[in-house]
Amino acid sequence: MLALLSALLAAFWGYFLTGDINIDIAKDSKLGQIAVKAAGGFALFVFVLCWWMSPLAPGSEKATVPTKPYEQMIAGSIRSETGAPVADVSVSIPEIGVTVKTDSMGRFELEITEMHQKTMEIMAQKDGYKPHEQYATLGNTTISFTMKAAK
Repeated sequence: MLALLSALLAAFWGYFLTGDINIDIAKDSKLGQIAVKAAGGFALFVFVLCWWMSPLAPGSEKATVPTKPYEQMIAGSIRSETGAPVADVSVSIPEIGVTVKTDSMGRFELEITEMHQKTMEIMAQKDGYKPHEQYATLGNTTISFTMKAAK
């Protein structure tokens, strides 16, 4: 239904912008017995309708769902309340059991193989600091948060 309505809308716009809605049918042509030529609004109607029926249309499974898992990264940096980088923080994603430690600049990178982008919980822990939990979407490489000192 959406494909038909958007094709009709494109046809009306094409007609109003060009003033032409034309179909020419020739019986003898270089390509054979019959040739069809469309112009203006009708050409847009056919083009948009064909596009909606293709795998490139929005919502098409072929265009949106990968066929196999692919590597995605979650990365970022951790700082203390003073703004200094915090090294050796254990950063993990409990859902899949992956853990890494931050480097001397407080940076971390986690590589995850999944079928699609999804949101996962990240946990950061280090002695002397309160544990930190937050959610991040796979593919986000600009995560930045502050670890608060334990009192």
